[in-house]
Amino acid sequence: MIEKLEIGSIVKSNCGRDEGLFFVVLDFQNDNFREFALIANGKEHKLQHPKKKNIKHLSVTNKKISVKCLTNKSLKSIIFRFISEKHIQESE
Repeated sequence: MIEKLEIGSIVKSNCGRDEGLFFVVLDFQNDNFREFALIANGKEHKLQHPKKKNIKHLSVTNKKISVKCLTNKSLKSIIFRFISEKHIQESE
């Protein structure tokens, strides 16, 4: 499992109204001595308007993708495939 949160990491939200949803980290931002990740999933939070989320509220998965040339449609597809693969692995 990736222990370090990096740009391109697929993460799971642990808190808030988006709890349980998966996102991709697009960038990082420091604000008043707290570190935030800018995350998107292509649906609720698009690439043009990523969500600012405290990194303490994110769980890192073992998957990382390239964020270059990413579109909302491809991002939704990547996350959907990741969730499907994860579900299949858990059911075995």
